[in-house]
Amino acid sequence: MATKKIGLTDFSKPKIVVEQQTTEDSTPQQPIEERQRGKGALVSIHIRLTREQWEKLHHFAVIEGKSIQKLTLLGFSKLFKEKGLDF
Repeated sequence: MATKKIGLTDFSKPKIVVEQQTTEDSTPQQPIEERQRGKGALVSIHIRLTREQWEKLHHFAVIEGKSIQKLTLLGFSKLFKEKGLDF
């Protein structure tokens, strides 16, 4: 029996919701799969840093007495403001 290999790209493919039609004989079925990520009040992101970049960022956060999360939001806010956009 052959098994399907799953690669990392399979995890990034969008999940498609397919609603199946009903007939008089059958009962309605639930959609096959529904998107779950990015629906809540908080959404996570992931960034990649070199060890050196992370150490500098971490050290700066400690000196400033702020979390890396707070520094990131302040940085985005400043960039948006420079472009005349609201954040």
